Order: sequence, then C-alpha cells, then structure tokens
Amino acid sequence: MRKTSPPIPPPAPFLLAPRPAILPLPSPFLQEKNVIVGVPKEVKPDEYRIGMVPAAVDALARAGHTVLIEAQAGIGSGITDDEYTRVGARIVSSAAELWKSAELIVKVKEPQPAEWPHMRAGQIVLTYFPFAADR
Repeated sequence: MRKTSPPIPPPAPFLLAPRPAILPLPSPFLQEKNVIVGVPKEVKPDEYRIGMVPAAVDALARAGHTVLIEAQAGIGSGITDDEYTRVGARIVSSAAELWKSAELIVKVKEPQPAEWPHMRAGQIVLTYFPFAADR
C-alpha cells in the first residue's frame, strides 16, 4: 500500500495580504530631513553584492532623499546603472566623490583599508561589522 503525504495547509492570511508599495521609513533620521545616501561599489575581494537594490532606492527617492550609486556598483549582482537611474538614483563616477557627498553610506561588507581615508566625522556607515572574524 502506497503512503500519501498529508495535504499542504493553505497559507496564513497575513501572507496573502497586499503589501504597501512603499515601505515606511522607520528611522527618525530619515524622516526628519532629506538625507544624501551613498552606495559604493564593494571593494572586498570576491564580494559581488551591493548594499541597496533598486526597490530600496525607489522608496528612499520617493521619500525625498538623494541616493548616489557608484558607477557599475551593481554589476556583480546583475543590476545595471540604468536600473538605478530609472528609480531615482544619481550615478557618480568615483568612490571618492560618493564618500565625500553622502551623509549615510550603505554597504554590504565592513569598510576596507582603502576606504578608511574617505570616512569622516558625522558620517553614518550602515553595514555589517564582523568583529569576531578577525580574531
């Protein structure tokens, strides 16, 4: 006699609820003023991801923020500069220009030694710092 699997239950109602087109920005920092957000190309070897996908750029741009993307930063993730400009990003030609202009930097990996000179007092860097990995 062949065993049958139990039926798959229907999805929970909250999974079927429509999602808002733009997610609310939870940070008071992002709600109180227009912020210049910079997304540099990752420079750590073998790191191809980017700190922000176009949907996130779209949400920030619609909320009135300026989003700077370093040229070709999304290529390793299959995202073109054009995809970013279509949702409101401005493409900048160099990491130095991006770091100099942005108040908030969004990265995938911790800043690398080549990026340290670009960091400045008062600038926020949003990333993952794996402190235990260096021990």
